[in-house]
Amino acid sequence: MDSAFVCDRKIFSYIYELESRRSDRDWASTFVSRIKIEAEEASESKGGEAGSNLLDILRTKLRNGDVVCQLDDDQYAIILYDINSNDTASVMDRISNYYLEGNSNLKNKLEIDYQKLA
Repeated sequence: MDSAFVCDRKIFSYIYELESRRSDRDWASTFVSRIKIEAEEASESKGGEAGSNLLDILRTKLRNGDVVCQLDDDQYAIILYDINSNDTASVMDRISNYYLEGNSNLKNKLEIDYQKLA
């Protein structure tokens, strides 16, 4: 199965804690990202179809072993393994592009941030 691991908040928090501990002694860098769907208009839904589409993109376009968690209707957390800052930026750009291509009928945008797991 070549897809990201999708889990709930509780499992994600355990994985995050484990990877935080591991990062103290491991040479490979790990990044954590947050993606939020931003609606341009207050009446526009942030979750629903847009959220489902984003989750499908994250599941299928990230690497096997990367971890994805849907925090709420419009927000996702991701753990990316063995990656540097430049490559993380490229991955997030690709995710954003896939999302915009697949949701051209929606006026939602993605707010993306990431940081190295310390």
